[in-house]
Amino acid sequence: MWTPYITVIADRLNEAVHVLDRFHVVANLKAVDEVRRTEVKKLNDENKPAYLKNSRWLFLKKKKRVRGAARVRLREILGMNLRTVKAYLLKEDFDHLWTYKCPHWASTVTDEWTRDVMRHRSLPELKKFARTIRENKELNLNYFHAQKAFS
Repeated sequence: MWTPYITVIADRLNEAVHVLDRFHVVANLKAVDEVRRTEVKKLNDENKPAYLKNSRWLFLKKKKRVRGAARVRLREILGMNLRTVKAYLLKEDFDHLWTYKCPHWASTVTDEWTRDVMRHRSLPELKKFARTIRENKELNLNYFHAQKAFS
């Protein structure tokens, strides 16, 4: 989703359909980790308990792939009112996008999700990702137009 790359593709291969695949879109959801890091620093500065210490991979994995003691810890953290939890839940909501087959419904879900993220005043890191998704919406929808055949 790097703008210079998209521009070169459009200039050199103007007949090609540019497909932003799932892997490269989701890779930009590292914003959840940025929210976590910021919150860890804030909790340390305020001398509050380090709830989020050593929890990076809990938030980067899909919820269904967290097992055992890590799942118990994730469940405990999800019960807290933290910015990281909000970002994680929004990330999990975004993952639901990939279950759609119809580009129209994928477009609707994308619009709703970006609108929800932009409403959160406390998640500027995720807002940056949402803006990127809005800017490249048509390229992302090409993944659905291509019936998820290309990555």
